[in-house]
Amino acid sequence: MAGIVFTDLDGTLLSHEDYSYEAVLPMLTQLASANVPVILSTSKTFPEVMVWRKRLGLSDMPFMVENGSAIYFPASMIKSDVIAGYPINNVHGLCQVVLGTPAVEILKFLGEFDAGLVNLISCSLDQAVALTGLTEQEAADAQQRDFTVPVVVEDDTIGAKLVQAATDQGFWCQQGGRFLHLQGACDKGMALNVITTVLNTLHDCRHVTLALGDSYNDQAMLEAADIAVIVRSPEGHRLKLDGDNVYYTRETAPDGWSEGVGTALAQLIG
Repeated sequence: MAGIVFTDLDGTLLSHEDYSYEAVLPMLTQLASANVPVILSTSKTFPEVMVWRKRLGLSDMPFMVENGSAIYFPASMIKSDVIAGYPINNVHGLCQVVLGTPAVEILKFLGEFDAGLVNLISCSLDQAVALTGLTEQEAADAQQRDFTVPVVVEDDTIGAKLVQAATDQGFWCQQGGRFLHLQGACDKGMALNVITTVLNTLHDCRHVTLALGDSYNDQAMLEAADIAVIVRSPEGHRLKLDGDNVYYTRETAPDGWSEGVGTALAQLIG
């Protein structure tokens, strides 16, 4: 039975403190040798993921961005009858499948909450660098959001009102490691199911799915997978899931990523 690895980036595959990743490269090589696809599943934007998929040697793989708001496939993977019910576009030679809501609609809603929060799209580049710990170019890429608006809420009372108002408007709120993400009615779990369906059809088999994450915005993806790995954060494990096929790493990212994949690898390729 074939396997697929779905992985969050920040705090899961990448160090939460400095975004280091070198420790995962041997495991990525092992997965490639075993023909196990690795699907980047992140809150990061399209420009950010394009950099990381090249850096990690995953340029021929599908990926999801902005908490599952959009999926990108190499065009050769898509058959017209596999995906139905979602807008499909050609973006830089990739097939984009849209599950989310345009960010401009979310920004319009956020207009009444200007005081008491900072959103990553509208803040200055200097603020974005300070909030993310990224370089200027990386922070600029992080601000190029099509479907989600990450915010930092400075007042808990305003935060509660924001979540309630967003829910009333049909938006979903996903808590990540650094930001509260406002988005359309979609998540990483939904995107995992779409990608798995495409790959099952393409290869005419049923894939075992492994998902790795560390934050609340990973929960739907972890619950949708056959095997879940929760990577320990510096302050401990943020998530607790029910089920037998859940593994909690001892190490933090990036070493915890390799630890978790190594534990599940026999089930993925056995």
